[in-house]
Amino acid sequence: KLARMDLDGARADFEAAVRDRPEDPAPRIDLARVLELQGEPHQAQVQLEQAVAADKANVAALGSLVAADVALGKTDEAVAALESAHAAFPANPVLLVALTDMYTRAGKPQKALDQLTPALRNVQTGTVSSNQGTMQSTTFLLLGAQVRAEMALGQHHQAADSLRRMLAIQSANVPLRVQLANQLAATGNLAEARSVLHDGLAQQPGNLALLTADVDVTAQ
Repeated sequence: KLARMDLDGARADFEAAVRDRPEDPAPRIDLARVLELQGEPHQAQVQLEQAVAADKANVAALGSLVAADVALGKTDEAVAALESAHAAFPANPVLLVALTDMYTRAGKPQKALDQLTPALRNVQTGTVSSNQGTMQSTTFLLLGAQVRAEMALGQHHQAADSLRRMLAIQSANVPLRVQLANQLAATGNLAEARSVLHDGLAQQPGNLALLTADVDVTAQ
């Protein structure tokens, strides 16, 4: 019904599902989508708040709630929802990244870094997981949030260091390599910027994105 834009019919069905399964966040998320389409964002927010209350680790519900809060200009409420979820599941890196990104968005990038620094240290010392793959993927995720906070603070050299660490994990990541080269060039480190790009071209000869970035840096 929702796919056919039968919003009234979809709403009735999702409301029935919510009544039948009040502790299940899934129908509340779907009901919130319908309410948004019907121009009732505040009612949608109520449903999403209840979905998150039922399952604080539900990333879909939390993401929808945060997006709704931001759309309504309720940044403090979005931060509070993420803080509550992170407090309930402190070992979940996705929740930590979402929280620290919201801090950065809310103009508090230093608070984001204060959260990310010990989290990265715990990952690197194996406190979170001893699995190498898990450690690397978690480190990459956290470093990405750290770069965004460092950029917001104008810490361009630190951001370049974080990008280097990310590239060491994913050396074939072309957008990341170009981002590092651009960051190095912006700080005046043109020689290393070209070196980073040439290392990428050695792995992927003829890659258009790398070639274009190389031309830009060479022009500088």
